[in-house]
Amino acid sequence: MVGLPAIEKLLREGKIELHFPSDNLILHKNSPATDLFHFNIAVSLAQYYSNSISDNVKRAFEHKRKNGEWYGKAPIGYKYAMDGKKNKTLIPEPKTANAVRKVFYYYSNGKNIMSVCKTVRLKNKKVSSDTISKILKNPFYIGTAVSKHGLYPHKYQRIISKEMFDKCQTERKDTHLAQLPCKVE
Repeated sequence: MVGLPAIEKLLREGKIELHFPSDNLILHKNSPATDLFHFNIAVSLAQYYSNSISDNVKRAFEHKRKNGEWYGKAPIGYKYAMDGKKNKTLIPEPKTANAVRKVFYYYSNGKNIMSVCKTVRLKNKKVSSDTISKILKNPFYIGTAVSKHGLYPHKYQRIISKEMFDKCQTERKDTHLAQLPCKVE
């Protein structure tokens, strides 16, 4: 990305001209100080506007986290739906939620990731070992969402019990997740 100092240097050297028809402004090597001042003010206002929008988005996401709301792609086993108040919410998707339950059940009962990979199907396809591993690591299924800001409790229905999740975490540590590749058919 080219910064403002680089653009100003190219203008001074006469290598570029900038045309702003809506502002009736053309910048070139011999532009008067007032035109350059107007340009710099416009750039500063644009930067302020961009920063302000960024701040508002961050506040909105923080508000969602504090309210236990998820934003982003629905985790495997959930889907977006409208609640009674016409708000978007996450609900368990019956078939994939059942597959997630099976992943935890089989793994907590001694099956290794390869066996689970060969047994569980999502949308009529075998599940990769990487997907199984991601499911097993995701605390969303027990009511805890993960974001780059850390963990926070969410308000959505849980798919598995905390006890089953904890048992699988213990098992994962014991086996160090030794995995072989598993094809998705």
